[in-house]
Amino acid sequence: MWLMIMHNNKLTSCLSQADLADPYHRAEMMLSELQSFPDVNRNTLLFLLHHLKRVAQKAEQNKMSLSNLATVFGPSLLRSPVASLNHCGPPVDISQEVEVQVQVIYLYLQNQNLPEAVTTKLLETEEEP
Repeated sequence: MWLMIMHNNKLTSCLSQADLADPYHRAEMMLSELQSFPDVNRNTLLFLLHHLKRVAQKAEQNKMSLSNLATVFGPSLLRSPVASLNHCGPPVDISQEVEVQVQVIYLYLQNQNLPEAVTTKLLETEEEP
C-alpha cells in the first residue's frame, strides 16, 4: 500500500523550488509550498517527516541516514498520479521522476525549521531512559 500526499502539480512546484541555488531561499519556498497543501496532506507529511528524522538520529545502529530514508520513502510519498493509474498520456521517465521525488523528500528532511504536524490527539512517544 502506498500513500500519495502530493499531487503532480504540487510536486512540479516543489521541484522548481528545489533547483534554487540559495539554500535558504529554497527552504523558505518549499515550506511555503508545504503550507498550501490541504491540512490532512500537510499534517500527514509533516508527521511522517518528523518520524523519519527520529529514525535518522539512530543511523549508526539502523543504517538509515536521511539520504537512505528519502530514497526509500520519496517514491511512495510523492508518486505521480499519472504513473500510478496506468494513464495513456505521454511517456514518463520513471528514473528521473524517482530521482526528483527522493530529492524533494531529502530537502524536507534536511530542513531545520520544519513545522510540527497539527494533530487532534496527543500522541504517546517512547522516550529512552
